[in-house]
Amino acid sequence: MLKHVGKMKHNGAKVCVIYRTLPGDAFSALVIGTSSLTEVYHNTLMTELENPQGQQSNELGDHLSSRYFSDGSNILEQLHMTGKLVKVATSGVIMTPSLVDEIPLDELNLMIAEQKGVTLDDLAIKADMPHKNRPETKTQDIQIEDLTKKPSKSDVIIDDQTKPKPAKELTTARDYRSEADRLYKEAARLKKIADDLDPPKKKESRGKVNEEAPQ
Repeated sequence: MLKHVGKMKHNGAKVCVIYRTLPGDAFSALVIGTSSLTEVYHNTLMTELENPQGQQSNELGDHLSSRYFSDGSNILEQLHMTGKLVKVATSGVIMTPSLVDEIPLDELNLMIAEQKGVTLDDLAIKADMPHKNRPETKTQDIQIEDLTKKPSKSDVIIDDQTKPKPAKELTTARDYRSEADRLYKEAARLKKIADDLDPPKKKESRGKVNEEAPQ
């Protein structure tokens, strides 16, 4: 079982949940789309998430606030300053602690609140974040509220698989035929989706049937 990992409900994009709830906004969370990171940053983030300290932390952001990337930048601060943290609705995140287990983040938050005997608002990280008492960290001046103020580069988290692939250079007749075949299949697929969403109306017969029998 692995904590802090999930996917976006609308497109399956993988995310790490930095904070499950926010102060004064129990139905929003801060996440980062893993496909938005460079390979080095991605590997470091996942290493910190998977290590015992990361898994034992109630909120991943608490752990990251005292950890650093290989370039010396504080992980939480760097993600914040580069606009990688995205505020999303908890109902739009599906937690995936294992390959077979899934649970919506909003439902998980309710379960945790009930187990602790507190309200959803009480689950939100408070201003006295753990790293605030660690003088050696570089993020002493960052409040949880500050993390939600800097606009992210994109309001939509996408997965690499959903990004449009660059078109292949067409140079031979075979290339053009292959591309034409691909476009034909794609057009047929899109037409089927459209027809499923809005079935086309049946065409009426042009001629009217004479209801009276011929004399």
